[in-house]
Amino acid sequence: MAERPTIRIRAARTSDRQAVLALWRALMDEHRDIPPGFALCENADERAGEMFFDPDHAESQRLVVATKPDGAIVGFSFALLIHNAPIYDPAVIGCITDCYVAPMHRASGIGTALIAALERWFRRREITHVEVSVAANNPRAARFWRRVGAVDKFLRLEFRFDD
Repeated sequence: MAERPTIRIRAARTSDRQAVLALWRALMDEHRDIPPGFALCENADERAGEMFFDPDHAESQRLVVATKPDGAIVGFSFALLIHNAPIYDPAVIGCITDCYVAPMHRASGIGTALIAALERWFRRREITHVEVSVAANNPRAARFWRRVGAVDKFLRLEFRFDD
């Protein structure tokens, strides 16, 4: 049996932009196919790049990547700090907005390692609560998040007022 390549988890670099955005686009394409799907704005790819690699928010957000020994990026996860509603404690919480591993590298611990790296980042900032949203019709993702320690908290519903 062939050995799995050693995967390294590290903070993303500006030079990773193209590879991360290709993986992000693959994630968005997968979500598009999960009913009811969702619509992205016209320049979503550009905006995602600006969000992920925004130097002005380096202290309040974190992008980590999973790389193979040859440097190829096979996964990423993005998190940020957000202000909670002023009636709740804690005042600042974490939010993981994206976690994606290329299909051929799934079920190998990469997603878990990405989340562990984000957990360390949150803990260094004394963040004790982290939220993640999962598409209602994506049981595979829900299983992953529960496996890495997330618990069900809210059921998020949506209104659509299309004219």
